[in-house]
Amino acid sequence: MIRNKADYEELTVRILNSVIEEKDLDRNQFPEYTDSDFASVLEQCIKEEYLVGISLSRSINSNLYIDKIFTPYVTLKGLTFLESVKQSTLAESAHKISIAAIIKANKSFILSVIALLVSILINADKIVSNLQKILSYLGLQ
Repeated sequence: MIRNKADYEELTVRILNSVIEEKDLDRNQFPEYTDSDFASVLEQCIKEEYLVGISLSRSINSNLYIDKIFTPYVTLKGLTFLESVKQSTLAESAHKISIAAIIKANKSFILSVIALLVSILINADKIVSNLQKILSYLGLQ
């Protein structure tokens, strides 16, 4: 069942890839989608001119029939759609990776600050002692 744009795009991509792979378009290839979803997406692919060589018809009892007019193929517009979905997926993936990198960098920075503070606390007596020596050497004390 199609619940969002991602589901719609996934089914569209799978239909177009089936045509590219020269598989017969059969509703049974997509069992996770309803007949209505499959029919509407296939109809949209034809209407948007993503693929040609197929016509759709319905019987009186609403059964969908796919008729091959000639050997179906994906048009340039369909290939462009496939490429745009692929680029979108890559961009989302890169965005997730960049967020992960930012989180790792922030963790490293926080750990560095904590390590610095711990070092200062551990050596606080030596720092105060040396600071007093420096001030007395400069004659400020």
